[in-house]
Amino acid sequence: MTLREAKIMFDEIIELCHQLEDNNLNGSIESFYQEIKHAQNEFDVLETISELMFYVDEVQSYDQDIQDIKTEIQDLYNKMQDEID
Repeated sequence: MTLREAKIMFDEIIELCHQLEDNNLNGSIESFYQEIKHAQNEFDVLETISELMFYVDEVQSYDQDIQDIKTEIQDLYNKMQDEID
């Protein structure tokens, strides 16, 4: 996986994060964008997404739609880990 591909995957994850409509998560997204902007390689992107996953995990799954979105985010994260390792 290249740095460009990792950044594209980050954007996909962020789009899903917005669908969760969680104030804490949405409030933290701008700082993650800044980190990604300065990422030197795909490992930096993976590290930033790992930090983002903490916020995703904290989102309450009060209905199936939220759980499905969280699962999709986790799947993308796992895919990135597999492709980078």
